[in-house]
Amino acid sequence: MRLLAMDGCAGGWLLLSLPARSAQPSASIVPSLADLSPVLKRGDLLALDMPIGLMPASLETGAKRLCDAAAKRALSRRASCLFPAPARELLDAAEDYPAANAWHRRHCGLGLSKQLFNILPKIRELDAWLHSQANIREQVVEVHPELSFAYWSQGGQKAEALQPSKQSAAGRLMRAQMIEAEWPKALGQCRAALGPKSQRGRRRWAEDDLLDAFAALWSARRIAQGLAIAHPSEVQRDAQGLRMAIWA
Repeated sequence: MRLLAMDGCAGGWLLLSLPARSAQPSASIVPSLADLSPVLKRGDLLALDMPIGLMPASLETGAKRLCDAAAKRALSRRASCLFPAPARELLDAAEDYPAANAWHRRHCGLGLSKQLFNILPKIRELDAWLHSQANIREQVVEVHPELSFAYWSQGGQKAEALQPSKQSAAGRLMRAQMIEAEWPKALGQCRAALGPKSQRGRRRWAEDDLLDAFAALWSARRIAQGLAIAHPSEVQRDAQGLRMAIWA
């Protein structure tokens, strides 16, 4: 089994690949998920930090997924770093933030965060890709980097969210040290493989993207080993048959 882990980045998707007999992952930028399709093989396991499976808009439930609520409970004091998935209808409802925020408030009873609006194109791309690639749906799983780091820091048996945010130097250092202990020298090798963070004035990737991809890789390995914990424990599916569970 080849383990793959991805996080969205400015240049598309930051991809880590760890073949079965390799001790070190390799890194690359995939412009779009369509570019990943030709290289995704049967038996590969792909973990990524992006909502999979969406609920319909509802004034009663706000389109909330049980997996988001379960992951938030596990993150406890750091629950705010996980923002809920949008209603499925929002993917085609609006093109600008004010309109999307107004639509979400009108149909779901609560506003839409700017952070969630900014990743709507990625959620839309992933949703469309999974619907066009029905044969690989069961090979793709949703993770959340902070939930992965929370279990990772405690040896995998329980979750204790890392208190320093990854937006701080101390938070990035703590996460980098965990990765270095698990995959020595891998961070430096992956940075070199990815190349400059910006090119011709356009951002390609950020340090946070790489750290989060490693967190996804850690969870992917646990899934392959049968050690991962699903949130919630009883995996749901949306109306289109996509699994709604966050693994760590």
